Parts: sequence; C-alpha cells; structure tokens
Amino acid sequence: MGKLKAGIACAALTVLLVACGEREEILPGVRENLRAPLEAGEVLIGESALSGAEVADVSVPFSAPAMAVNADWTHRGGDTDHFVQHPALATDLQRIWSVSIGQGNARGHRITADPVVADGRVFTLDSRAQVTAVSTAGQVLWTRDLTPLDEGEDDASGGGLAVSDGRLFVTSGFGRLTTLDAATGAELWTQRMGASVTTAPTVFGDTVYAVTRDSRVWSIDVANGRLRWIVPGVPSVSAVAGAASPALTRRLAYFPLPTGELVATFRQSGLRVWTAPVSGARQGRTYTRFTDVTGDPVIVGRTLYTGNPAGRTLALDVASGERLWTAHEGALGPVQVAGDAVFLSSDQ
Repeated sequence: MGKLKAGIACAALTVLLVACGEREEILPGVRENLRAPLEAGEVLIGESALSGAEVADVSVPFSAPAMAVNADWTHRGGDTDHFVQHPALATDLQRIWSVSIGQGNARGHRITADPVVADGRVFTLDSRAQVTAVSTAGQVLWTRDLTPLDEGEDDASGGGLAVSDGRLFVTSGFGRLTTLDAATGAELWTQRMGASVTTAPTVFGDTVYAVTRDSRVWSIDVANGRLRWIVPGVPSVSAVAGAASPALTRRLAYFPLPTGELVATFRQSGLRVWTAPVSGARQGRTYTRFTDVTGDPVIVGRTLYTGNPAGRTLALDVASGERLWTAHEGALGPVQVAGDAVFLSSDQ
C-alpha cells in the first residue's frame, strides 16, 4: 500500500513538472494590428450604413486663441473641469532633465496616472504603487510606497493623482484613496473603498471625489477622510484601467462610469440630476466591447465633451445632459477645445 501511494505521488509530481516545463503554444498565422488606421476614405463593412456618417477630408481655417502659461497642473486635464485653454508650450522641445519614478509598464501592470504639478513639485505614480515627488529642477524630493502591508506590490496596478492646498490625493488598484502631505510625503489618512480605483480623483473645495471600478461614486471629506455620501452603481466586467475621472463645477459633479454612463449629481448632496449614455461603437473592432468612458468630461461654458474607447465622442448640455452632437471617433483622454475646434486622440 505504501509503495502504491509513493508511486501515485511520483506520477503526480512528474505530470506537474512536465506541465510546468511546457511552453505556451503560439498559434500560427498572420498577426493583425487591431488598431491599424484605415486608409483615406476606407470604412469598415457595415459601419457607414449603420451610422449614416461619412467623413469628409477637407481643410478649414483655424484661429488658435492666445496661449496660457500654467505654473500648476493640479488634475488630469489640468483642472477640476479638465479644461485649460491652449496651454503654452515651446515649439522646439528639448530634454532638460530626466529621473526615474519607479517601475514602468510590464505584463499586467501599466502606468495610468498623469503627472500633476503644484508649488514647484511634480508628482508621479508608477505602474505599481510608488509615489514620487520631484522638483521642477529634476531633484527627487521624496518617494512613498503605498502597497498595503497585507498585499504584494505586483497584486494590483493603476491609479491616479490630484493635488490641492498642500495635499496629494492618490487612488490605487488596491482599492484605496490615500492623502499625503505634498511637501514631505507623510500619510495623512487612507480610505478603503472596497473596489479597485484606477482613475484619478478630483478635488473641489473641502471634498475629494472618486469612482471605483464597481461604478460607485464616492464623496470624501478632505480634512479627515470620512465618507460624506455614496452613489451606488452597477459593476461592469469591461472597465478600462486609467479611464476618465470626475469633473466638477460649483453646482454639479459629473461622473463617468465603467458601465458607459455619465452621471450628473448635485456636488454637495450627491442627488442625481441626469444620466446620459456615452454609447455607440465602431463596427468590426473587438476592443469596442469595452463600455467604459475614457474621454474625461471637459466643461467649456454650457457644453460638456466626453467620449468612449469604441468610436464615439459626444457633446452634451451641462444642465440637462441632452446630446448636442456625436462624432464617430473615440476619445482616449480629455479632448482639447480651442477656438471652434475639438482636438482628440482617437481610438484609431
């Protein structure tokens, strides 16, 4: 009986070792670029018929507004409404300095946080959970690892940053919102949110707002991290890491959800005002199965611009959510509005 058990154990171990030694099979065939741009005038089969849209390749005059110099860049997109008109930038760009901010992109890990800038400091988040503060002269001021003690650094990825009044707000794939002293990196408080948070937070006055991957909207007190209110949501299985972040005005808050909806609430109470679907998909593309909103809401006057990663950019009325127009190009980040034009990085 003992020999039989030993034989079975040896056989099982042999199978395990063989399985570990097998290399992943690479299927034969031509590799197609899923995001290869179409040739001029080419349309995917069925797309033009379904959308009724034809893209005209024409030149139109454009007059850019005056450039604005910005010492600070406190949020993704520049500010709480994600709109900074025509930011100034030199025409002849040259590297002034470079510095390591931690670990870069790897399989299963991506840098999703845009850098933010305030008071002469640049703040970054690497592909794990390391936050780095660098002076605008390129000197590393401090670093802080926000990996929870009961987690491994490779267990999660993604997050976002916002800075306001000497505080740095950091969301992470570990499902936490942490506030640090912007000058020293000391932790002020941490709020556990129960689900991954890979989009950037937005700070307005004494409140910080964030959206978790299960489509819940959080409103948290800046001073102590206490919860003010939550808007419940419906989980989505097709969220995009580093998707769109909330936009704020004095009266309303706008929350892009992984379900493909844009929800407007009263900023102070969280009471829902309207909901608009950021819907529509580019036919024939597998990545259009992602329903998330990737075009951060950009508020310019009475118009809000947003988009998804599947071939749609929208303009909505900020007060009612009424759709003003739809463009059949996806927005992978906040659009830039200048003059009478809207510029974007498309899903193609």
